[in-house]
Amino acid sequence: MGLYEAILEKMAEIDMDLVVNGFFTLAGAVLGSAITVFSRQGKIYMSMSETKISFSQDKGFRTPGPEGGYQYLHPNGDTISIDCRIDIINSSMNTASIRNLGIEFRNGLKKVWVFQFGTETNIIDNSKESLKAVNIYPKELKSYHIFTGGISGIDKTAILKCNYINLIYMNEKGKPKRINVYTGEMSKLERND
Repeated sequence: MGLYEAILEKMAEIDMDLVVNGFFTLAGAVLGSAITVFSRQGKIYMSMSETKISFSQDKGFRTPGPEGGYQYLHPNGDTISIDCRIDIINSSMNTASIRNLGIEFRNGLKKVWVFQFGTETNIIDNSKESLKAVNIYPKELKSYHIFTGGISGIDKTAILKCNYINLIYMNEKGKPKRINVYTGEMSKLERND
């Protein structure tokens, strides 16, 4: 008996149902693991809408003047106020964490000004939630109406030359992320009332 006949005889003894069931069990386990891995992957989506920026002049501290009346000390130049709605969506099956959420103004590739939201940021229609650390549950949408108040020490001319607004944050792995939320002229966002 040759080698070929011996292989055919051994194959006849193998229970093919057992082999097929084992193959499908292994394939099901691999497919289930792949589905679990891919369902956990998702993205953080952010958008900014109803955006209005306004500028004013920081005259400094009002104090009594030497000849009566008042004078202003330590002026800080231009101030900016930002009023906007930020929506954050977690499309993954895991809770996502974002830290140090902020707004970045860019003129092309040049970063002009960054404002980090903090505990002093006024979230108008939410409870006392802080934007320094936000946890978003799976498939959850969080929406914030934000008003920053007058932030001084900015250059109005440089801000109006910007053509990009990005939302920036640190993800749960500590990596900085940037999402473009506006492209265009800043003067279109300026509140004129």
